[in-house]
Amino acid sequence: MKCPRCSNGLLKGVIGNAAMFPCPERHGLLIPRKTVASIIERGWAAVPRQTAESRVFRPRAAPRASIGCPQCHLAMETYPFCGIRAIEIDRCLRCDRLWLDANELEDAVVAVAKAKYRLLDYDALKDKLRLPPLEGEHFFFRILRSYSYLCETDPALAEAAMGLYLVVRYFAPSLFA
Repeated sequence: MKCPRCSNGLLKGVIGNAAMFPCPERHGLLIPRKTVASIIERGWAAVPRQTAESRVFRPRAAPRASIGCPQCHLAMETYPFCGIRAIEIDRCLRCDRLWLDANELEDAVVAVAKAKYRLLDYDALKDKLRLPPLEGEHFFFRILRSYSYLCETDPALAEAAMGLYLVVRYFAPSLFA
């Protein structure tokens, strides 16, 4: 397999029991999607709060060219991680692997840490002010509300996230029952 950025052969490594394939020039990493989710979920708590809060995610100046999967050569789908355009993840639908460019895994872990710390702050404030809990509030919507804090570089995106939350809250009250 070759790196989609520099065409050098990818190295083989292991994280836990999952194979990963880093670029020898450090342009990125091919890794199973489920492994990335596990790394992020286990790793966010290791990020100091100060680091998470101080990180600002800035979108790239120019869009990147799409790439082919190093394993099956199918065109990879590009999407923003958690809606953050500064962290663009490439996914192969056939192989269920992700190509993470340099620093994207670290950025994803920090973004999740930032959201989780803000969610903890919200819960603490809610308890301090003795606000009544929203009955049956789904975790997704708590994350969505805290996600608006991640959108410092794009206020319109923050408004869209909050708007989506309010629309779902209004039109799908059964999700909160």
